[in-house]
Amino acid sequence: MNNEPNYLKFESLDAVPPYFQEDAWNALKKTIHEAAVSYENNCYLATTILCGKITETLLKHAYFIVFDIDPDSQNLNTHKIRGKLRSEGFLLEQAVDDQLTFISRSRNTAVHQSTFIPDKEQAGAVSLYTKSVIKIIIYTFCDKAINKES
Repeated sequence: MNNEPNYLKFESLDAVPPYFQEDAWNALKKTIHEAAVSYENNCYLATTILCGKITETLLKHAYFIVFDIDPDSQNLNTHKIRGKLRSEGFLLEQAVDDQLTFISRSRNTAVHQSTFIPDKEQAGAVSLYTKSVIKIIIYTFCDKAINKES
């Protein structure tokens, strides 16, 4: 049995937030679980790619909550989604933006550069940032967006 810390384990992801459809929530939880299993089994490339997918999914949900528009229908990448959210007063904290940039760049490098294979420390850092971003988006940002004054 692996006694390494599992950076993506969550105890509080059972309740479906009101802004997620149950099937989307279950798919997100499965992706988080898959990333955790990948990390536990030393599949650091898969961990990094899946963490990028997790944050992309959360950003798209956040965008939909704020604008009531599917970002895929506008062909928006995560960088443009973040910019549009910032323009509406969301995700302004530089540390959150830095974490999202790190995750996105790590994922893109892992996918597009055949010579880059993340090691344990790199995948661990991406995992820690992803866990932080999950908490921020699900438990802070989305609550703020849903309860914003119209």
